[in-house]
Amino acid sequence: MEKKKILISKEEESQIREILKDLKVGNTSKAIRYFEGKLPKKFKLSKGQKDLKKRNEIIQEYRRELIQKITPAEKNVYGYLTKYNIPFKFQHPIIVSTNQFYLVDFYFEKKRLAVEIDGGYHSTDDQVRRDAARTRNLELCNIRVIRFTNEDTEDETKFMKALNLLLK
Repeated sequence: MEKKKILISKEEESQIREILKDLKVGNTSKAIRYFEGKLPKKFKLSKGQKDLKKRNEIIQEYRRELIQKITPAEKNVYGYLTKYNIPFKFQHPIIVSTNQFYLVDFYFEKKRLAVEIDGGYHSTDDQVRRDAARTRNLELCNIRVIRFTNEDTEDETKFMKALNLLLK
């Protein structure tokens, strides 16, 4: 299956580049925001846990649970990426320390890019703080985090144009 390239206008490219510049200087945007998922207590790793097998079991159990609860927006993006034959990992674990990990919605390994799809609860003050902490931790692992709202995923053409710019 051949990769399909999406062409975008100079104006759209300029708008997307402006959003990316804002993110580099720490500003947030309506279309792209930072994210951190709230882990249920049963999935938190105990301090200093060194049993890699147990840690991996916990991660895989949490990953399976999230995959079963895929949101409509995540399903859209999964379909787009599959349609255009773009290599990605879904609900990919990133281990940031001995006792802490994150599952990112979509991970593009070659670009070290995590794409998160954020629902409405990500705009609450508490979640914004969690999102910022999660992003800092992932950036310390040299992973760039880009966020899209659920609404951003509804238009396949616009979403894929933005993503293609990020993956260049």
